[in-house]
Amino acid sequence: MGDMAKLVVELLVSDFAQSLKFYTEVLGFKQLYDRPEEAFAYLDRNGAQIMIAQHEAGDERSWIAGELVQPFGRGMNLEIEVEDVEALHASCLRHGARIFLAMEEK
Repeated sequence: MGDMAKLVVELLVSDFAQSLKFYTEVLGFKQLYDRPEEAFAYLDRNGAQIMIAQHEAGDERSWIAGELVQPFGRGMNLEIEVEDVEALHASCLRHGARIFLAMEEK
């Protein structure tokens, strides 16, 4: 599978097919491997790696320690280095992504 990152986050999603399409077609991630029967995929974009998995209520293997309500990922910030952030931002807007903060340089 190539080089694996030393730290990879797993993001729970409410619609696996829609999320996989967004991460691959809009954000430019490549799927390194998947487990379709579990609605799971391991994704990479130039060394930035994430896992996405379908959230299933009542899953006995779940590591969720509290109530999970949408939108998922609240209070979490992920930073991924990209070559052309303006083009990526424009792609997100074209595809209807909700952008919570305007881009800024710090």
